[in-house]
Amino acid sequence: MLTIWRNLGGHKQFPRESGYLSGIAGHQVYQRSSHVAIYEHCADYYVNHAETPQNETDHNITSSNSIKVNLGSSVHVEAKSVIDFKLLNQCSKIYDFALLLRECGILKAQREGRHVHFRILKHSLDQNTFLGNLVVQMYGRWGHLTDARCVFNGLMSKNVFSWNIMISSYVDNRQGRQALKVFQKMLCCDIIPHESTFVCVLSACVCEASLAEGKWVHEYACSCAVELNSIVGTALINMYGRCGSPEGAVEIFDRLPEKDLITWSAMIEIYAQHGEIHGALHIFQQMLLVGMLPSKVTYLGVIGACTVSSDLPSSLRVHVSLITSDHKEDTMVSNAIINMYGKCGSLENARIMFETMKERDVVTWSSMIGAYAQQEHGRKALDVFQKMHLKNIEPDRISFVSILDACASCATLAKGRIIHMFVIEKGFESDIVVKTSMINLYAKCGKLADANCLFQKMETRNSISWNAMISAYAQHGYSKSALKLFNYMVREAVIPTKVTFYSVLSACSFAGMINEAQGYFDSMKRDYGLTPEDVHYNCLIDLYGRAGRLEEGENLIRNMQCSPTCASWMSLLGACRVKLDVPRAKYAAERAAELDPNSAAPFVMLSNIYAACGMWKEVNEVRKYIKDKGLKKQPGRSSIEIDGETHDFSVADEAHPKCREIYAELERLNQDMKEVGYSPDTKVVLHDVNEETKEQVLCYHSERIALAFGLISTPPHTSLRIIKNLRACPDCHSAFKFISKLLCREIVVRDATRFHIIKDGVCSCADYW
Repeated sequence: MLTIWRNLGGHKQFPRESGYLSGIAGHQVYQRSSHVAIYEHCADYYVNHAETPQNETDHNITSSNSIKVNLGSSVHVEAKSVIDFKLLNQCSKIYDFALLLRECGILKAQREGRHVHFRILKHSLDQNTFLGNLVVQMYGRWGHLTDARCVFNGLMSKNVFSWNIMISSYVDNRQGRQALKVFQKMLCCDIIPHESTFVCVLSACVCEASLAEGKWVHEYACSCAVELNSIVGTALINMYGRCGSPEGAVEIFDRLPEKDLITWSAMIEIYAQHGEIHGALHIFQQMLLVGMLPSKVTYLGVIGACTVSSDLPSSLRVHVSLITSDHKEDTMVSNAIINMYGKCGSLENARIMFETMKERDVVTWSSMIGAYAQQEHGRKALDVFQKMHLKNIEPDRISFVSILDACASCATLAKGRIIHMFVIEKGFESDIVVKTSMINLYAKCGKLADANCLFQKMETRNSISWNAMISAYAQHGYSKSALKLFNYMVREAVIPTKVTFYSVLSACSFAGMINEAQGYFDSMKRDYGLTPEDVHYNCLIDLYGRAGRLEEGENLIRNMQCSPTCASWMSLLGACRVKLDVPRAKYAAERAAELDPNSAAPFVMLSNIYAACGMWKEVNEVRKYIKDKGLKKQPGRSSIEIDGETHDFSVADEAHPKCREIYAELERLNQDMKEVGYSPDTKVVLHDVNEETKEQVLCYHSERIALAFGLISTPPHTSLRIIKNLRACPDCHSAFKFISKLLCREIVVRDATRFHIIKDGVCSCADYW
């Protein structure tokens, strides 16, 4: 909720009630900071600028000062330790009660607050509008809306602030519908809304995400001639942006004759929320051109836009601007910069920012852990978490979510279990977000049963929890279980999201269920009003491709409601490899390269298709093009965890200390497999070499080296889990089935898209991947 108010220039327009309101008298009585918080509630404005009534004496002010000293003016501590009941019982003046009511509201001191209310009733001050408003606000801050409404209804004389406070109390407690009803009743009572009223009511529209009612409030503001007031205008910008109409926000912004810092910041935030990085940066640059110095909130908004878009060049420009500002050492802004660089994949810049910060809080550490986790640098994230622990920084829920995601990315099950115990020790096990991350951890480590056990024990589940479990079933090859769980989710009245449907469509894709996928795709639009994105279309394209219906897949790309991405054309390109459709493959590779010119993946795939067709001249041409353009092919890497330590391997890796034993094991396995019918699939070797060399190349794939190391490092019959960053090699997949049967081992392989759980010579993917 963006609730806007202005510094002293804005408050001059506020109506006053001569008996109760005229401003705080003198700094010696009640000092106030000159810094005005952007998100201060509009009802507080009334309270904070309330003067001592004119008939109060100096003696009364001195008494109030004593109360204020006991309450604390800047740092709120436990109410029970600061409110002196002896002083409280001596209170009899309006200003004394006003100070106590305000502090009891802020401190959530309910026992003391009710006692203050009782004293007000005892002194027959309950019909004092000033105090009545403060009592309503106090109960509202506690979330006791029935009590607040009772006091509000009992006030015989209500002013505009009375209505504002009641409206804002409902808004603060996420009851926007009730707030709008109070506003309508206010109008029926012929109370003229103030600009602050419109701010509160527009916040209620945001709370309800009701664009229709927001437009109605806008029309009423026009009739009151306050539409282009900077305070109301900024609230309108916020309402339109948060209710899904950024174009409405832009229209208001362009029409405002005067724009202050908060207005500019609000517009930047709206662009950021809708992922419009260029719009946010344009507003930011225009703001600088008119000589407006960005505030902390402004920087957080534009940094947020860069984060959403993962636009590194724009991120660097914003950071350069920040360096010359007064906010360069602000911890919150620096934390946002770390997160921004993490999302942009610039981990070195994130690390430098982290290490040069003078002050770090738990958010700083969590941001750095999250940056590494997002880019799948799990072990670096674990190192940061360990340093955080050594510094005695208490982790919060975000810290745990980030480190659990890091463990999931690199499938470090042993360390993940340690983090799980740490979560229990710190009392976060019941947190729905943390528990969902634990489900994801066990699922990504191939422990589907453990993930399901956690899911079944959850007392409360949200859509994210359901999504995690549906995705887990899909990735492990249990497509029917994933769809069954989705149907159960719907019966539980949990509304599916776009992520839910992506998981469901992936489950269909992994099992070749074209008709079912089409049905869910149509239901997504028809039954839930969700607009499919490229990832949803890509699942269908993949399905059509696997079924050999390449033309239908290409037509789907051409008719997508959203713009195709590189991944869309790569899905078709992968299907072309299966069917060796060279002309279509070349076209798909060209389209993919246009959308992501810095990626070598389209050309690598095209080169592989040429190689599979024996077109070595074309293979060499494509490889030369890749080299000349400086494009980097992603090397295949595999890892395996043994006794809590993760071991990494690349193709033909000879760096491991047990290299000789590993390759001896590979030779032995190759011979044993051939004796029981294994025949190397040399067609997958995409080099123009003889058959013997091709067989050697297949033996030295990273996943086979990882498997061989696992076999010589663990007792017989131990289950082995291997993680590969690319899709599984078809020949290695076949070899693993032979090995699992020969050695009575369960072999779990997590490749770039799914799990392969291989046992007794059979894979959970049913050889469909």
